[in-house]
Amino acid sequence: MKFIYGKHAIEELLKKFPNLALKLYYTRREKLEELNLKDLKIEKFEINSESLRRKFNLKEFESPQGLLLELKEDINNYLKTSPEELILNACETNKNLILITNINDNHNLGAIARSCAVFNNVAGIIYSIESPARLIPSTAKISAGGIFHLKFAEFKNLKNLIKAINSSGMEILCFENRQESVPLKLWKEQNKEKSPYIFIFGAEDIGIPREIQQTKHQSIKIEQNSNFDSLNLSVATGITLYEFL
Repeated sequence: MKFIYGKHAIEELLKKFPNLALKLYYTRREKLEELNLKDLKIEKFEINSESLRRKFNLKEFESPQGLLLELKEDINNYLKTSPEELILNACETNKNLILITNINDNHNLGAIARSCAVFNNVAGIIYSIESPARLIPSTAKISAGGIFHLKFAEFKNLKNLIKAINSSGMEILCFENRQESVPLKLWKEQNKEKSPYIFIFGAEDIGIPREIQQTKHQSIKIEQNSNFDSLNLSVATGITLYEFL
C-alpha cells in the first residue's frame, strides 16, 4: 500500500507515521483545506478526478473523496508482524486479540479495525494469509484510519497458530450461535478480570473451523431475535468489543 485516500485515513496516518508522507494530491482547494496539515512540509498537487484515477489506477469502487496521499514506502511494512509477536504484545499490554480464520470482505476488515481503534482494547487482528481481504487503500478508508492504530498478522498454518495461542495462556472465546453457547452478558457476569482474551469469529461463509472447536475454548453467543438470526461479522465484533470495554 504505497498510497491512501480519504480525509480521515490521511489524517490518522499523518498522526502515526508523518515521516512516510511523500506527496498530497487534491481535486479542489477546499478539499485541501479540510485537512489539518499543521507544519507538515510535503509537495501538494491539484489534479482533476479523472487524472487522479488514471495516475493511481483506481478501481471503479475506489472513491478517494478528492484527497490522496502518496507514501515513501509500503505502509504494510509498519502494520504487519508475525502471529507470535502479536500474541506476545497482547499479553504484555494486557489487550485482547481478534482472530478471524478467513475474512472475505475488505469492508468487514476495515469496519472491524475501526471498532478496534475506537474502543482501544485490542492489540491487533490475525487472519489467514489466504484470506481474500487485504490491507489496501479502500480498507484504510473504511476504517477511517483505524488500521494505523493496530497491528496485523497473517498465519499460514492454523494448527501452529493454535499451539502458539495455547502456549501464551490467553483464554479463547469463540463467538458462534450454538444452542449450548453461553449468552455474552451472562458469561461476562460470571467471568470478570481474566483478560487478555482472544476473540475468535468464524468466516462469513463457513464459521469457526473444526480445529479451533476441538481445542479448549468458551463458546459464546450474542443473543438475537429468534425470528431473524443474522449479524454481520463487523457488527458482531463491534458489539463484543463494546461489551469488553
